Amino acid sequence: MSAKDKKIEVKANLKGVSNLIRSFAEMSGLYIKVGILSDKNTRTTGKESNASIGLVHEFGSILRHIPERSFIKMPLEKNSKELVAQAKQYIESDKESLATGDSEAVKALFTKIGNDAEGYSRESFNTRGFGQWPSLAPATIAAKGFDAILIKSGELSRSITSKVVARGSK
Repeated sequence: MSAKDKKIEVKANLKGVSNLIRSFAEMSGLYIKVGILSDKNTRTTGKESNASIGLVHEFGSILRHIPERSFIKMPLEKNSKELVAQAKQYIESDKESLATGDSEAVKALFTKIGNDAEGYSRESFNTRGFGQWPSLAPATIAAKGFDAILIKSGELSRSITSKVVARGSK
């Protein structure tokens, strides 16, 4: 089985977000996926997929001497309070529909939350992981010709998407 065929999930402990939307998820059977989803996995350059490149940077690689530079888990954990506050505003603005368990209202809520999560993930690329990512090695800077971390073509950051799906679907 190639790395391209393997399914890898990264889960962040976002207790506040989970508690806030759990009842809507249970009522509707919907949930949010955020990350490098299959429709954005292919790259226009190179042989590796966005997911395989992302995996190496999300967790680091001892063999390749690449430190962890989380662009999914860390940004969502770091901004979990903001995500919860924004979700509360979304809920407040449509509480009547959500209270009835209207699946379209829940889907709209989850789409907004997913879009916010995508934004925080993408923001990590522009802020060097909110200032937390280790600097590039001098040899890497020399090879790239610039010192932007995890930015070469922009394909990896553009591959971060979200999707609202029904429980049990892929």
